[in-house]
Amino acid sequence: MTPHTSEHTRRQILLCVAGLTLQIITETLYALTQQRGERVDEIRVITTLGGRDRIRQALLDSPHGKFFAFCRDYHIDPASITFDETTITLLRSPDGRMLPDIRSVEDNTFAANQICEIVRELSLDPQTSLHASAAEGRKTMSIYLTAAV
Repeated sequence: MTPHTSEHTRRQILLCVAGLTLQIITETLYALTQQRGERVDEIRVITTLGGRDRIRQALLDSPHGKFFAFCRDYHIDPASITFDETTITLLRSPDGRMLPDIRSVEDNTFAANQICEIVRELSLDPQTSLHASAAEGRKTMSIYLTAAV
């Protein structure tokens, strides 16, 4: 951080890998906002096709999804945190096919490359602070995110 940059002007991104157990996203959001007093401006999630469908249903179904319930419970304006379809990255094969799951060595290679590239891109901006949660998703996804960070 440069001397002229304050933490308040930095964009705070929570980056998660996710599978089908999505409560880790709101649990990490709780740890950051309620326990550590951090601001989160955006939630990014790296997932598979099945994970995306679960995120839509369980977290982003306005106003009943768990993300909106979390915001109500902790008096956070949900509009203050960018978290929607645009912040979900689906893992894909090189030919653009969305991965329904990560099951093969080839799928793992695709996932590793994409996770590393996402972390690289998000880390390029010196005005961004990145909080990574590697507690969900396939174990290999967690390892790739940890290594990329």
